[in-house]
Amino acid sequence: CLLETKRKILERAGVYIESASEVKDLQLTKDKITSFAAAVMQVKDTKEEVSFQQGHMTMTMTTTAQVDLAEVRKQLAARQVDASVRDTVAAQQERLHRLEAQLEAMQRQQSPRRTPTPPTRDFSAADLQTLRTLAAQGNADAQLTLGMLYYNGQGMTQDYTTARQWYEKAAANGNAAAQYNLGVLYADGQGVPQDYMKARQWWEKAAAQGLRDAQYNLGVLYAHGQGVPQDYVKARQWYEKAAVQGDARAQLMLGVLYADGQGVPQDYMKARQWWEEAAAQGLGDAQVMLGMLYENGWGVPKDNTKARQWYEKAAAQGFVDAQVQLGMLYEHGWGVPKDFAQARQWYEKAAAQGNAQAQVKLGVLYLHGLGVPQDIATARQWFEKAAVQGNLEAEGRLLRLADLQTLPTLAAQGDVKAQLKLGDLYNNGEGVPQDYMKARQWLEKAAAQGNTEAQVWLGKLYEDGKGVPQDDVRAYMWFSLAAGHSTGYKQEHAVYEQDKTARRMTPAQVAEAQRLTSQCQAQQFTGC
Repeated sequence: CLLETKRKILERAGVYIESASEVKDLQLTKDKITSFAAAVMQVKDTKEEVSFQQGHMTMTMTTTAQVDLAEVRKQLAARQVDASVRDTVAAQQERLHRLEAQLEAMQRQQSPRRTPTPPTRDFSAADLQTLRTLAAQGNADAQLTLGMLYYNGQGMTQDYTTARQWYEKAAANGNAAAQYNLGVLYADGQGVPQDYMKARQWWEKAAAQGLRDAQYNLGVLYAHGQGVPQDYVKARQWYEKAAVQGDARAQLMLGVLYADGQGVPQDYMKARQWWEEAAAQGLGDAQVMLGMLYENGWGVPKDNTKARQWYEKAAAQGFVDAQVQLGMLYEHGWGVPKDFAQARQWYEKAAAQGNAQAQVKLGVLYLHGLGVPQDIATARQWFEKAAVQGNLEAEGRLLRLADLQTLPTLAAQGDVKAQLKLGDLYNNGEGVPQDYMKARQWLEKAAAQGNTEAQVWLGKLYEDGKGVPQDDVRAYMWFSLAAGHSTGYKQEHAVYEQDKTARRMTPAQVAEAQRLTSQCQAQQFTGC
């Protein structure tokens, strides 16, 4: 068993991992993690340490791998222009966006404290007089009710100080609800200086009488370290007391603790069980979490159909996170037929509630004409709504849209960078209808000025037959021109593409491509 473990560690070490992230145009850009097993020349086990802790053996291995960096650069170069890889990277980025949305949804489950429920009936002047008489006689229920009326401003001016005074009288008579409400006043600093320690003391009195709202709020205090050292074990204990009494939000938070392994060993089965109990009571947040559990395969087989069903239950209650997740399922065809119209409808529901991610998603649909007529103005409006909320992706997209207004003028004036950028935009259909012919035209203008990036992209267009008839001879010519006028990584990239194309060509075709290359160079890249 030990030898097999060592073998797997060394096997894993024999893969060179490349990853990168950067902030560009105010947008966080993440590359997928890429492995290069072929680039690893040798792996050695250089150090082993064995220790025993609490009856378990732990082995730490240090390995050294020699890597052929030239091979890594060569493989990276191939990936930069390979259309299938670009699609894979786009899919990975979308997956990251989806996980970010789910992370934000999970963070929102770090529930706020529960506040007192206001009285459900109206009180007449005679009722109030009766309450005051009973309260003055020491009736705890009347004292509690008067405190709640002052707290909510029902039938009288809202007054937290007077509310506290009546709560204190009821609490002194052992009224658990009054003790709980006093804790809320101290936690929120209403009519008193904020004091989490006093809030905890009052909630502990109420919790000792079995009041589940107080038990839940104590769980929140310990989970967030408010007035107490953060302690997930104690948070779990208090949540459990409330949860076994059927408190749905305590059940939700227990599930989150088990899913995250906070205060307990990570256990998705127990997380699912607690979320199912809360969801059965109609708690939309728990339904969202169950959707994420099935979508991501957390302790269960991945099942986008079940994920969709749980999201739909929450979305029907207006839960914005569920609406966003449903939009993404339909946009990408995850567990449902791809349906941009359905995606748009769910995004619109979430966007109407001010969700910035949904607003960006709507902008992208209009930007690319997915399920709607392409409409740059509407796309810009949605990006602006999200950008006002500080959404970095929206800000980056607005900057790129602003570029679209100036790029054609600059490109027409001969600005090679603008020509290259326009070619890229038309090639990918970003902000403009995808048009390979226009992409080729702008790339040809940049290539005629000796821009080697444009020359490589032209080679790819001819290689794939996009905007032009498929033509390996022309593809080879453009790759060869780029290779002859670049250095370093860019040269290796162009040579790699040239060699890859040559392997599909006959000797006669290669000779013709070389002739065209010489002719194009003599003409200084014009008329090629």
